[in-house]
Amino acid sequence: MSKHVLDDNLDDVVYRYTVALEPMISIAAHYGCTRQAVYYALKRSGVDTSKQANGHINSTCAHCGRPVMVPRCRHRANKRSFCNASCYCAWLDRMTLKGQPYVYKRGGMREAREKVNSVYALKDGYIVHHEDRNTTNNAWENLKVFANSGDHTRYHRGFRVPILWDGAEYARTHGK
Repeated sequence: MSKHVLDDNLDDVVYRYTVALEPMISIAAHYGCTRQAVYYALKRSGVDTSKQANGHINSTCAHCGRPVMVPRCRHRANKRSFCNASCYCAWLDRMTLKGQPYVYKRGGMREAREKVNSVYALKDGYIVHHEDRNTTNNAWENLKVFANSGDHTRYHRGFRVPILWDGAEYARTHGK
C-alpha cells in the first residue's frame, strides 16, 4: 500500500475536521486530494464522520446563555447561535436598538433616498440605512448606503460589511 500525502499530516487533518470544524472538501483542497481521501484518512484515525456523531455541535445561546445543539454546517456559517426565534429577536433588539425604538415612516425612507441621491448616485437595490432606526431622522450623520439588503441585514447582525456611502463622513468633509 502506498503512502498518502494525508498520512504525514493526519493530526492536522483530524484537528481541522473535529476542532476547527472545517468541511472535508476544504481540507481536501488544502492538501490537493479528494474529499473521499480525507474521509478514509479520518476513518483510519478512528474519527466517526457519520451525521449522527458529527451532525450537531454543542453551543450556547448568544442571548440567554443556555446550551443549544446546532447543526455542524450552521455552526460554521454563523457567528452566533440562538435557542429559539424569541432569543434571536431579543438579541437583535439589544444589539441594534441601543435603547432606541424603531420608528417606521415610509415617507421618511423616500425622503432619505432623495436626500442621499442628491449627493450620491443610488442604483436600484441600494439600501439607505438610518443609523438610529428612526426613519424620520434624515440628518446626514444618520444615513448610510449599502449595496443590497443582504449587506444591510448582515450589518444589523454585527458583521463587517462594505458601506458604500457614509453620511457622517460626508457631513464631516463637506461641513454639513
